[in-house]
Amino acid sequence: MVRFTIRFISIVVILMFGILIGMNMAEKGIYRVAGNPNLPTDSLNIAQKNQQVEVKVLGKTYTTTIPKTTKTEKDTSPKEKEESTQKVPSSNQMSLLSKVGNALSITLQKGAEKGLEILANFIHNS
Repeated sequence: MVRFTIRFISIVVILMFGILIGMNMAEKGIYRVAGNPNLPTDSLNIAQKNQQVEVKVLGKTYTTTIPKTTKTEKDTSPKEKEESTQKVPSSNQMSLLSKVGNALSITLQKGAEKGLEILANFIHNS
């Protein structure tokens, strides 16, 4: 019983340290991408000058010209827009990639259940 208690407490301590380290790493990553909430963000800045758009993303600057619209783009009626959206296949049809993903998910779930079962039997028998 003492051996089980020592194992249990050591596993809990290791997992708690892992959680704390993971939370710290996630916070640093969020600050790196979005910036500190107390400071102004520099991760995304969009400015328009004459016929150019200047976008600053995470310190890199991208400049492009604004494309001129044609009459066909402006004159698109709501009915034509509705017809173009109806051409999208329905979500009921499963692609090959989604079938493979579902099969992989089920396999991983069964594997995790089996692994936890083996771990529980190991702890119980110790």
